[in-house]
Amino acid sequence: MLWDTTWGYLATTAPVIVGSFGDNKDEMPPPPPDVVLADEAWRQKLVTYMNANRISYIFWSLSPSAEGKKGLLQLDPWQTPDPAWSQLLELK
Repeated sequence: MLWDTTWGYLATTAPVIVGSFGDNKDEMPPPPPDVVLADEAWRQKLVTYMNANRISYIFWSLSPSAEGKKGLLQLDPWQTPDPAWSQLLELK
């Protein structure tokens, strides 16, 4: 797999943390639907790969309004996890 040969192999000898990965579907103007679907598929594969290889990651923001991007929490009341991110990141 490409990630194994480009950076994933580092996790076998050193701590690795992925700094940020998000989405662009809330941008204005919105990207085409095929780009959104490809982005979602890529993100799912990345999270699956990181979990399988015990690679840590940092999520960009809890805030639902950080620079116009969706955060882990919904806008109102800032206490409810966003269902799509919760499912992807397997949050309980």
